[in-house]
Amino acid sequence: MRAKPMPPEERRAAIIAATRPLVLEHGTAFTTRQVADAAGIAEGTIFRVFDNKEDLLWAVVDETMDPTATCAAISALDAPTLPDLVAGVVRILQDAIHDTSRLFAAMHAHAPVDEDKPASHRARRPPEPEVQRARAQTLVDAVSARLAGFESDLGIPLEEAASLIRSVAFATSHPFLSDGRLTDPRRVADLLLHGLAHPRVDAAPPTSHHPFS
Repeated sequence: MRAKPMPPEERRAAIIAATRPLVLEHGTAFTTRQVADAAGIAEGTIFRVFDNKEDLLWAVVDETMDPTATCAAISALDAPTLPDLVAGVVRILQDAIHDTSRLFAAMHAHAPVDEDKPASHRARRPPEPEVQRARAQTLVDAVSARLAGFESDLGIPLEEAASLIRSVAFATSHPFLSDGRLTDPRRVADLLLHGLAHPRVDAAPPTSHHPFS
């Protein structure tokens, strides 16, 4: 089988795209033969792009956790009102964390990567705290940019609002954080915008300043 000529970055992206469904189905037990068949290439082509199977596996993980596509979806969100926008952003962020969680669940549900093999995947991964902070900030920046048209409707600074939306969206969808009770994006948006308490109906009426009262 001869692979169709393709620029290196496109070839890499195509192999990753072909591998992700296999990881979801087989976890780390997927084979490079399966990847080659799914991508329509010779198995050797994979190893001209990736050093080994572990290198390919972590490329799939990195691609899944990369916030670029999520940020693009947020930027393209069609939402005429602030409630629509917040609900839409929450939905997009929840979908992103669901996708990531599904991938890791599949990886842990099957045979683990052989840790006796050269740990190229561990060596290539940047320090986790720095990576997480950078990804979080990228998402906050994207949400802030999309909220900018509604800045006058917000009671807190723009970046604080964006950070809160991101944090709550993740907390309501992450399998280690969410109890599954609060998942509807509209409901989450309503609570973010209006809080937990009922509006006060027992407040005293305004004091009269009539000169003859």
